[in-house]
Amino acid sequence: MATTHLHARPVGTGPSLHQLLLLTRAGAVGFILIVTVLHVISSELDPVSGFVSEYVLGDFPWLMRLAFLSVTLALLAMTLLTHRALPRSRRQSVVTGLLTVATAATLAAGLFDTDPKAVLVTAPSTSGLIHYWAFMTSVVAALMAMFLLWRLFSRTPSWQEHARTQLLFAAGMLAAFLLTFASTEMVGLTERAFLLVTMTWLVVASGWLARANEPAAQPHRTDARVTSRSGTVEARR
Repeated sequence: MATTHLHARPVGTGPSLHQLLLLTRAGAVGFILIVTVLHVISSELDPVSGFVSEYVLGDFPWLMRLAFLSVTLALLAMTLLTHRALPRSRRQSVVTGLLTVATAATLAAGLFDTDPKAVLVTAPSTSGLIHYWAFMTSVVAALMAMFLLWRLFSRTPSWQEHARTQLLFAAGMLAAFLLTFASTEMVGLTERAFLLVTMTWLVVASGWLARANEPAAQPHRTDARVTSRSGTVEARR
């Protein structure tokens, strides 16, 4: 009696790469949509000179907190994608660690409300200081991860096609972040440019990572079908 051998793929213990892709994109797009709504319904803040996080001081603080939760979800899913999709190496471990720091710091920034910009400069509260330094930590960690990802992509043949685009994203984020220090009158505009580039990167790069194992998956399924058919033929004989 012939035996049919099927080569089953191992079952993962966590969410799939596709599920992590959906979570990353949902979090990033959700953040953009919520902040856009706040621009429409909250007229007390000047978007050119005011920080996005100052919406928490307005009439809809829960919406701003929801936006922070949304981007935290996106960063967490992106961290897991980086950990699972990229080949194991020292750079991959460091990138994953930096994105973990960025995720935790973003969550902390959302838990502690900012002060008005004028108060933050002159007499900040404890909550305002925690928010500020948590945000700065998140930005620095994310930027370091971005440039390390570029180096990793450029040195790994299977990822080299994404290296140039990754470098453009990293340089764009760094430029927008540095511009926030150039003028206090335009800080809101430059911060929004930084956040837009960051959310766009999350949407695009998560797609790269989620497709990491696709080439290897198809031959595996083909082998399983061939083996199954072979076993069926032998059984008929």
